[in-house]
Amino acid sequence: MVPRLLKRKAMQHIHRDFLKIVLSFFIAAFGIPSLSGVLSAAAAAFGYALFWSGILSLRGKNIPEVGGNCKTPFGAKFALFPLDSTFCKVPMANRICHFAKNRTNEKIIKFCSRSELCNSLVGVVIFWFAGVQAIQLNWMISLEYMGPGILVVYFFVILALGLQFALLTHCIRLPMTWLQIVGLSGFWVLMEWVRLFFLTGFPWNPIGLTLAASSYSIQMASLVGVYGLCFWVVFVNLLLLKNPFSKAWIVFALLPYGYGIVHQYILKRALPPGKELSVALVQTALRPEQRDYFPSKPAEHLAPLIQWDLILSYFANLHKDRFDLIVLSEGAVPNGPWQAKYPFASTQAIWQRHFGQKALSAFPLGDEKRVSNGFLIQALANHFQAEVIAGLDDREGNRVYNAAFHFSPKTLSALPNPINRYHKQILIPLGEYMPFQEWKWLSDFSAETFGIPSSFSPGNEVKIFPGIVPVGVFICLEEAYSQFVREIRRQGAELFVNLTNDVWFPESRFPWHHFDHGRLRAVENGVCLLRATNTGVTAAIDCFGDPLAIFPPSEKNAGILDVNIATRSYSTIYTFLGDVPVLVVSGFFLALLTLDRMLRKKKLL
Repeated sequence: MVPRLLKRKAMQHIHRDFLKIVLSFFIAAFGIPSLSGVLSAAAAAFGYALFWSGILSLRGKNIPEVGGNCKTPFGAKFALFPLDSTFCKVPMANRICHFAKNRTNEKIIKFCSRSELCNSLVGVVIFWFAGVQAIQLNWMISLEYMGPGILVVYFFVILALGLQFALLTHCIRLPMTWLQIVGLSGFWVLMEWVRLFFLTGFPWNPIGLTLAASSYSIQMASLVGVYGLCFWVVFVNLLLLKNPFSKAWIVFALLPYGYGIVHQYILKRALPPGKELSVALVQTALRPEQRDYFPSKPAEHLAPLIQWDLILSYFANLHKDRFDLIVLSEGAVPNGPWQAKYPFASTQAIWQRHFGQKALSAFPLGDEKRVSNGFLIQALANHFQAEVIAGLDDREGNRVYNAAFHFSPKTLSALPNPINRYHKQILIPLGEYMPFQEWKWLSDFSAETFGIPSSFSPGNEVKIFPGIVPVGVFICLEEAYSQFVREIRRQGAELFVNLTNDVWFPESRFPWHHFDHGRLRAVENGVCLLRATNTGVTAAIDCFGDPLAIFPPSEKNAGILDVNIATRSYSTIYTFLGDVPVLVVSGFFLALLTLDRMLRKKKLL
């Protein structure tokens, strides 16, 4: 009778542990802002603790519960799910193993084998977190433009992140101590930070992004940045392991939300309104084969002048005669700024059809035979009396840059101005440049696999565009690098502008994922952000990370987001100090934890 009871209870506990692992997977995998705000809050507060609860119970550490310590291969349930004291009076491991040997129950024998269990659970941890990342980063699986080689990158990334999480989990020991909580939180922060140093880095999907789902909890980024949020999420989840559902855990879990409420309440009333701008954010919704000529899809290509015809039609449909700022997305049209490709007569006819005969006075001086993109952009600036920021490719000798150009109104010349342009500094490996060029065979193979005929060159300096307000521009994934955007703010930017083209990952959640990183940059630096994208998410975001207006993201829905934005800004602690305090504190706590474990090990010896 007793062996049957033991077997039933043991299997119930195992099933409960696996249920916790499965439930935690659902919470963590879908707990990012682009999927679910509710699950994001749950993941930040207890999602990872729920997983550690199940996996550590199975791992069989010395876990305290009611009635004393119970050393068992199933791990007597720790305080979150305690076993009854009667059941733990006799060592469970001896009972189960004795029963298993007598009844030859293969499942029980397998779980009684401590070494086999631990080895199998390492794989569970790796693939659990890799699975979480596989769902959250599934936008990477885009074969249409990236080719099959992206699958190699995708699986490498999720498995590498899974290994990082397994290393963190391996270091958790129960019962938890405060030193272990802060030390392991710092350990995770440092592991996430290290991701920035492989090629151009992988800044996507930090664990602290879960706190960006709420307009309140995200405000803590103005103090400690995204790595501070990462520290906080791990800290709160580990605290739940130490003191389940304690007052301390409740306070720390709710603190970011409380801080955000007070932070916004005070600053929204204290900040001056700022300069109000009338802004036009252009979303062209052009697929790569429409913008550029693809030999495999010749019928899809739109001639560049037709692309301009569409863009001008969006402005004509607004029936407005003035803007303060116009923004066109990254690589808005082909051919660069100064290549005279368009017949003047055809350009004049298109312009006159949309804006009328009198609008021809906005044309800058130039060649009356052929004109360039720079000519048309300058005409836009003159016609609407607006500053224009446009993403175009730029060329200097043999070097080609992914660039942003700034045009001012009331200018009759359409000649190049080297001062008002910014060259993208952080390039996408296997997208904008070929890594490992010292190994030509590997570089050539990658170029052929990913279809990259040539590479961009990186820029070398931050640029602030002068005008109605100082504007700091960053292009595409540069938005995901907190320290990079912080430097733009420190150079004097009072308004951020991001130019992006996310069409390379069609019909995915990547535009929203990218958008959430942009909201974090706005909050970290206390600056409004304008996003002009090819297919979305085109939006205006205030200095608290709240969207003021969003153009529906779509690969078919083109047009202009016409929005008025008050460009108020404020100085943040993060802008002043950056990531250094969080990284130093994380390293300090990790060093203390390492030293403490070394001393304890010496005492045992």
